[in-house]
Formats: sequence, structure tokens, C-alpha cells
Amino acid sequence: MPPDKTVLVICYTLGALGPLLLLFMTLRYRDSSRWIRSVFVAWALISIAWGALGFIRLFYSAHLTGQGRVNLDHWKTHMAGIALGLLISALLSPDFWKVSRHYRSYSWLRSNSQGLTKR
Repeated sequence: MPPDKTVLVICYTLGALGPLLLLFMTLRYRDSSRWIRSVFVAWALISIAWGALGFIRLFYSAHLTGQGRVNLDHWKTHMAGIALGLLISALLSPDFWKVSRHYRSYSWLRSNSQGLTKR
């Protein structure tokens, strides 16, 4: 494998297999809402598809026509846009912050500040 493809292989592997941790998170946080778990599962599936399209484009581009390569790039861009949209929707959801460690570690601060505003 030429050295210029090594970085792409590492990026596609991390991009496709990294979100599998999200699938394990859905099993760990069973008490969280179904919506946030569904977002994590959808994000993992989209990321796996994105990585597969990247590998196909990387290793089998010689077997594809120019239009086939353009279509793969087009679908890969669509998958990345869907994954970005899922990430934004998860970050804007209060359900995401309920399962976040950062949110839970500062819960004492939130409870004190809410008590001060009620006075």
C-alpha cells in the first residue's frame, strides 16, 4: 500500500469503527430516553456506511467509471452530512446532557444555583 493511502485508511477505520462505542453506550445507558439511544444507533450505522464507502472509493476506484466515483463521493458526502446533523441534534438535546459525565459531575452546582434564584 502506498504511504499516501495509509492516513486515509487510518481515518476511515477510526471513522467507521469509533462510533461502535456508541452502540455499547446504548446498552450501558438503558435508563436514558429512547430518542437519544436511537440517535446513537443511527449515528453508528451511518458512520459504518461512510467508512465502507470510503474504503470502496479508496481501493476499488480503478474498477469504477468516472460517474461511479462521483456517485460514491456524492453518497459519502450525504452520509457525512447526516452524521453531522445527528451530532448537532444530540448536542442540542437535554437528554444527551443528562447522560453526560460532565453534566452529572456539576449537578451540585446546578442545584445550588437554582436554589439561589428561587429566593
